Amino acid sequence: MKALATVLLVLGLIVLVGAVVGAPPASGEEEIQGVTWLTDLDAARAEARTTGRPILIVFR
Repeated sequence: MKALATVLLVLGLIVLVGAVVGAPPASGEEEIQGVTWLTDLDAARAEARTTGRPILIVFR
């Protein structure tokens, strides 16, 4: 029973660390392979209006 609790604790910690590491930065921008992606929908809409460019939405 103690081994099961230890395994569940370790798995929970792995999931928690993965969620924190995989979260987008708080700045509202994320750079991937030289492309800056906006992670704030309102900011992306405002930029799309001013530049006349479309929005690409990626659901993760």
